[in-house]
Amino acid sequence: MKKLSEDRKTYCCYLPRVATSTADAIYDAKWKITKSRRMHELLNEMHECRIGHFALEIYSYLQTIHLCYTAVGATANIIAGMLYAIFPDAEIREIEDFTSNISDKDLIATTEVKLGNPDIFPTNTYKDTYCDPLEPPVNAISQIPSNLKVIVQFATQNRLDTTPFHFWLWLQRNIDRIRHIFRAKYWFKKGVRDLLVEKMLEKTTGKMYLLNFRIAVIDPANDNDEAFKASKEELASYVDQIFSGFTVLNHPDVNWFERGPIRFGLRYFKDIQVRALRNPFIVSTKELSSLWHLPNIGGLPNIAMVLSKRYGPPRDLPVDKEDAEISFFAETIYREQHIPFGIYDEDRRRHMY
Repeated sequence: MKKLSEDRKTYCCYLPRVATSTADAIYDAKWKITKSRRMHELLNEMHECRIGHFALEIYSYLQTIHLCYTAVGATANIIAGMLYAIFPDAEIREIEDFTSNISDKDLIATTEVKLGNPDIFPTNTYKDTYCDPLEPPVNAISQIPSNLKVIVQFATQNRLDTTPFHFWLWLQRNIDRIRHIFRAKYWFKKGVRDLLVEKMLEKTTGKMYLLNFRIAVIDPANDNDEAFKASKEELASYVDQIFSGFTVLNHPDVNWFERGPIRFGLRYFKDIQVRALRNPFIVSTKELSSLWHLPNIGGLPNIAMVLSKRYGPPRDLPVDKEDAEISFFAETIYREQHIPFGIYDEDRRRHMY
């Protein structure tokens, strides 16, 4: 098992509400330059950077859905820089780790999501869906009572392209070719093997990430056993509700998501707290970008938004701490860069009374 170190930091992406321009609509319709596609390209670039272990997360509480990520050190800065490339008007702020204030007094339901077929086969991606693939799960989360906390976590790390790894992929492809002979359903369903081979080769010849996909719903502790039992049933149904939102990416013949058993208690929540990579499966960059990306928020409810736009400071801002002619009185707050600045004494005498 691999986990993030104690100095990990969590960041939230606040999105701007911007009108979709005619140019953006044309790009989306003709060239499919969607937010998922841009995230796909960024994940390819991040793979080349060989950045470390991190987690992409969706967190909901009090009727607000937050798109977050957790990482350590330089990895967090690399992710922020690349996300700003997609959404330059967004704001990425460090927040308190929302898993740190969960205790054994809370009722916690968690589940691990796996793949139904071997992970050399891909699920559907943003190219195969009729809508933004985040819309169904986000809409499902928005229907859950606001007093509950919801966490959807994708703990991930790039899988390096090494000779042993590609030998293992080649071996898995050949093993599956033998297995397919004994899949009775496809004796009567012709043409599926060609599709399976096409999808399998597309995934296994591209860049890949290791992934653990987890869902958790947390409710404050109840005072009596009867209420506690009822809450367990409700939380299990909410976990199912969230999971069903991601089934838009299922392909009945190629690959699909399967929910594991729902477990209750803090000890099953520990992997979420440390963003553990435990027996992960492999996904392509296209699959991962379909599960988590920064969307256009026009059709999505309750997404954490930028309340006012912020712009970078002017290039000639007085920031030299060694200059005795500058009176410092404030600091910049653009993109989490807190730089003290002031005003020249001459300008102060001229403009301030």
